[in-house]
Amino acid sequence: MIYLGADIGTTRIKAIAYCDDHRRVLATASVQTPVHPTADGATHDPATIREQVLHCLREVVAQLPDRSDVAAICVASLGEEVVLVDEDGTPLGPTPTWYDSPGRAYAAAHPRATNPTYSLFLLRWFAERRAPLAAATVRFTDLGSYVTAALAGLGTELIMDQSHASRTGFFDLRSRRFDADDLSWAGGWADKAPRLVPSGTVVGSLAGPVARQLGLSGDIAVVSGAHDHFAAAFASGVRSAGDAMLSVGTSEAVFVLAPQVPDEAPASIDIGAFVDDRTWYVHRNVRGGQLFSHWRQLLNLPPEPAATWFEPETWPQPGSPVPLCLVDPDLSTATFANLPFTASPTDVMRALAEGLALNCRAMLAETETASGIQVRSLTVAGPAGDNDAWLRMRAAILGRHLRVVRTPEPTALGAAVLAQGAVRGEADVPVETIHVPPPDTDEAQRYYTGLLDAHGRARREPLTQLNRLPVREDQP
Repeated sequence: MIYLGADIGTTRIKAIAYCDDHRRVLATASVQTPVHPTADGATHDPATIREQVLHCLREVVAQLPDRSDVAAICVASLGEEVVLVDEDGTPLGPTPTWYDSPGRAYAAAHPRATNPTYSLFLLRWFAERRAPLAAATVRFTDLGSYVTAALAGLGTELIMDQSHASRTGFFDLRSRRFDADDLSWAGGWADKAPRLVPSGTVVGSLAGPVARQLGLSGDIAVVSGAHDHFAAAFASGVRSAGDAMLSVGTSEAVFVLAPQVPDEAPASIDIGAFVDDRTWYVHRNVRGGQLFSHWRQLLNLPPEPAATWFEPETWPQPGSPVPLCLVDPDLSTATFANLPFTASPTDVMRALAEGLALNCRAMLAETETASGIQVRSLTVAGPAGDNDAWLRMRAAILGRHLRVVRTPEPTALGAAVLAQGAVRGEADVPVETIHVPPPDTDEAQRYYTGLLDAHGRARREPLTQLNRLPVREDQP
């Protein structure tokens, strides 16, 4: 049978068709995710996103040898964003993006310290700053679940999968229900909340008009999706307590799977329901890929993967200062140190990449402590996983062996195998992987030992020392 999966990502929307008879992807399609700048920041238009998902699915279906084999469809997506719909199930307007949400301003007012990107604060913003829209809202949900409901023709009977609910800030982990007090704090949304379902649940059949638009016929199941990072993990075989994932894209997520909800965790840690309805994730997330792309643009570097930036020939000569980048855990600032006047763009980008890797090392340690679980397997997925030199650098700084997914579009594939599991009761692990150990040459061990030591010392020195530029000998 064939299962269709879609991924609404921050940068691109992707769709794939997966055939479980041959355990391979038959077709793919993608478009850039449309973003609209407004006075409130970057926004997504839900109707436009829906049409772009349908466009990708239509392109995928057109490539299939036998359309009658399509059994189910599932959509994974980014999280935290909110779609408000009226009595006809029509979106009431654009939604601010998760990374540029005006709801952040309300996070400090909440009685419990929590993630400022959560939907909770965006709902409060809608209630206070867009009151007519809030009043006209019949139901709300996340972006991916809105598209899922549109595929099934559910109208205002919106659903939300529990992995997306875990990114709202008003999902009670132990009862697996929405918290009425939080929804009241956000502006009285309790009677407008969607129906909660586990990821990988059949929520309906593909609506006739949508099926005709896609060139499909027959009874095709529509299946609840998942947050993008966790869909990618599911496809990659990260499915048991103690498994961990490093998902690298526009954002960089580190999470560990745990058999139960931890009793306590710092405010920087997010905990939520994984896609299997029995396991919990302990998660940290930063916009590492976005920061890296920003600096590439500042330095006018090409967008192609820079395979040589992390190779030994780019390292400083022994005895020379090592350029450092000290990245704040929340990526609010980054401090460069030891950059000589002769520093190249490669020196800057390598230092930034190493700083992000050290930040990742700290995030992984945080998730292990919060979950109480020692990570037994660390899986890496995302575009950066195609860069062998980057992987060796990460393995060295993390001090761990990496299991690297080399299958394109793991999130869309995760949506497809969630659909497979909903229909057949079991889901494949159809990814290709390679194993990357930390480098073991004397040169690499000297370099990374020195790098870790230099970062440790730099963290303990005052900023005035870190920002002091080297003076050339010919200057007074």
